[in-house]
Amino acid sequence: GGKQYTLADGDIIWQRMFYLRGYGAILEDLLLYPERCAALRDLIITVMVRRVERLCELDDLDGIHFRDDWGTQQSLMIRPALWRSFFKPAYGRLFAVARDAGKHVWFHSDGAIGEIIPDLIEIGVQVLNPQVDVVGRERLSALCRGRVCIEADIDRQWVLPYGTPEDVRAAVRADIEAFGGADGGYIGRGEVAGDVPWENILALFDEIRKH
Repeated sequence: GGKQYTLADGDIIWQRMFYLRGYGAILEDLLLYPERCAALRDLIITVMVRRVERLCELDDLDGIHFRDDWGTQQSLMIRPALWRSFFKPAYGRLFAVARDAGKHVWFHSDGAIGEIIPDLIEIGVQVLNPQVDVVGRERLSALCRGRVCIEADIDRQWVLPYGTPEDVRAAVRADIEAFGGADGGYIGRGEVAGDVPWENILALFDEIRKH
């Protein structure tokens, strides 16, 4: 019987930019036309700040879940230095609105984002939802344990759809060992689609519940 935790869906910057402009074009703009690219970013940020401000007026809201996929399976989509100079202040502005209102900041990004995780924590992320297997469990633990809570997605590219129930259970236990405990934070999570066997779904929830 405690209070239910209420989480609102935030918004995206990077993905919205390339949805509007095109992925190849926006990558070129970042280097060739940075002022034009910044103008588009700032238009999006203006709308998003107002949206977050309105969400923060809800007394029963505990947190806001922002998302932007920044990694490929091998690396960040742009140079970390460019991300820090061009995008980090924009996210910092958004996160500050939520944090100043007493709301928790959650952030999701797929891909190899290890290089910017310290930056995300620095600007206010409290719950991070990364691709554990892509960043690397040991590296993620070293970067995050004791600093930020990990909402750990069990690998949906291989383990959930193609692994055995014991593979799923082992992945849950490995995440708990890496991120759980008094000096860390762990939220179990698995994204289930039609390609995930029922036995693996049961194993996922049972192992999370057990621990």
